[in-house]
Amino acid sequence: MNALMLSAGLGTRFRPVTDRVAKPAIPFLNVPLLGYSLYYLENLFSENLGVGINDKSCRLENLVLNTHHLPASVEGAANCLTHGQDYRVLFSFEPEILGSGGGILKARELLGAGPIAGSRAGGGADGGADAGSRAGANAESVAASRAGANDFIVCNADEVLLFNHSRGFAPLVEFHKSSGALATLLTTDHPEAGKTLGGVWAEAGGSKSEADDAIGDADGVGTSGGGETPSINTSGKIYKLGGQGIEPGARHFTGVYVFSERIFDYMPASGKFHIFKDCLHKAMAAGESVLSFHDSDLTWLDMSSEKDYISSTLTALQILSGDGGESAANAEASTSAGAAAISTAKSPIKSAGISPAKSSAYSRVKAENLKNILKRFHQKFELMAPSQWLCPGAKFAGELAPSSFLFMGPDSEIGADVRVKGFAVLGAGAKLSQGVIDHSVLAPGVHVNPIASLRNEIVI
Repeated sequence: MNALMLSAGLGTRFRPVTDRVAKPAIPFLNVPLLGYSLYYLENLFSENLGVGINDKSCRLENLVLNTHHLPASVEGAANCLTHGQDYRVLFSFEPEILGSGGGILKARELLGAGPIAGSRAGGGADGGADAGSRAGANAESVAASRAGANDFIVCNADEVLLFNHSRGFAPLVEFHKSSGALATLLTTDHPEAGKTLGGVWAEAGGSKSEADDAIGDADGVGTSGGGETPSINTSGKIYKLGGQGIEPGARHFTGVYVFSERIFDYMPASGKFHIFKDCLHKAMAAGESVLSFHDSDLTWLDMSSEKDYISSTLTALQILSGDGGESAANAEASTSAGAAAISTAKSPIKSAGISPAKSSAYSRVKAENLKNILKRFHQKFELMAPSQWLCPGAKFAGELAPSSFLFMGPDSEIGADVRVKGFAVLGAGAKLSQGVIDHSVLAPGVHVNPIASLRNEIVI
């Protein structure tokens, strides 16, 4: 199976950090952001059904990243993370940024969907083929497409998703392939969906997964060793896509799609365009099935801005510690950054109607998933003390304030005259000898001297 990671954005809300490095290459707990979705793509195929899909057609074959802004930083991060893997890594450079739809169209051949030719709903040359041959070819293409032979995944390269099961994108792909839909969007709950965030409205399909019962026991975990599927009981056909509205029931789109190759029939011939407004709306009007696969227990960590990144880092450290991030808001409330973040807080655990035992189980599963992602990408840390994770060669001689967290990469160092408040994340080889570090991140190799006072900062 092929996948496109959308990596071309300017990251304007994340400036000035994104003036130096493209957003997908920004480290989050010392792993470039693009690594988090990459992990799920790599594990889509697995003979262990508790992890992935035992179908070799779902093995990652071509990984495509579209680039525009600071492309060398994206390429460097991707090549580093994928070194030694058995799939191809390809880049689709856009001299002029093409938008969420145009970027997919430009990457068409790299995604294995063939050259951009023939008639499509948005217009374009027919390549000189006669109507009969086109009809025959189209019939064959539609048949293969509806069988899911050339389905592909599109996801954002600058976000972090944490599931309460160990199968990642596998349930989404299984659902899509079984439906024969043109497109399936991964959605979750969010209090701002349809308000400050664009919403997705879908019919309640009532398609509760069989494996949902596996996590319905008192402990919240089945017997499959963390391989439970999510609580999906409202997946269904989308009838309104994007925008804001007063209509209740809006879902939040996570940025992950599975597409049939038929999607290209509804795209404009070329240029910059939006995948919702200029493609999927047209397909829905033509009667195509565009579905929502809804996972209400998914944690979506917001990376829209530096403030959101700082808030999400604290939540991730809370999850890693095993409490599911539920106390992140309380921990943040004592800081000005927390007060700002609390107005848009996203509870990682939807606790309403969930027993304490099941909520605790969800926390453990998400913590284990996060650990697996970090260790896949060379963060071989050990829990040295409560809330302190240190990689080999890391040295901590400072003071850790109560209810604070410390995550240190290989050969990083914090001196005896440093106080850590809220959290500190140091990349490989980063050093801080004196001062205070409060809700802040030092990228790999950063040395801060002399006395520093870092608060709500990302130092790259």
